[in-house]
Amino acid sequence: MLTSGARGNIILPLRRWNGEHMTTTADRLAPGESGYIESILISGARRSRLLDLGLTPGTLLTVGISSPFGDPVTVTVRGCELGLRRSQAKCIKLTVLR
Repeated sequence: MLTSGARGNIILPLRRWNGEHMTTTADRLAPGESGYIESILISGARRSRLLDLGLTPGTLLTVGISSPFGDPVTVTVRGCELGLRRSQAKCIKLTVLR
């Protein structure tokens, strides 16, 4: 669903609800929110690195704190805390837990 802003700009939804579950990317979750990794939206060496760190589809990811300027953000995956750049977190598509 697209809406138009005050200046005619297109506003994309932060989270998408498809009737059964809500999906978003890891950079848009608030601290303490969790979701299951649905997919990694990049390819090549950057994708391989995230997979090597344990960020695989079906894995539970919980967002922790971020620095005052928002980058990096900490996530907990498989009991380990990882620091990710916001650009990396933006590439992790999640199914949000309610």
